[in-house]
Amino acid sequence: MNDYTEQMIQRHRQSGVLVDTNLLLLYFVGLLRPEQITQFKRTSTFSISDFELLSRLLGEFARVLTTPNILTEVNHQFLAVQLQELPDFPSRYTAINALLLW
Repeated sequence: MNDYTEQMIQRHRQSGVLVDTNLLLLYFVGLLRPEQITQFKRTSTFSISDFELLSRLLGEFARVLTTPNILTEVNHQFLAVQLQELPDFPSRYTAINALLLW
């Protein structure tokens, strides 16, 4: 990371980072099935290395923030394909819901 990025992370580490819909969707798809990142319509522009970078970046912050609207959109997009594409979707979705409630 460059100096500016490091400074911003340091400055906002305790207050947290706001994650918008596409990045949150990338994060969840990557947690469940990284190999699906390039195949899932809303994350197809990302790669597994993008997910890994996002995971490391989010790990730098004490809190990951989002909004009810972002969560609604992620849920809508996520459910639209997951029921068709992931045979073990229900158990994995429960784990994601637990993360969201945390």
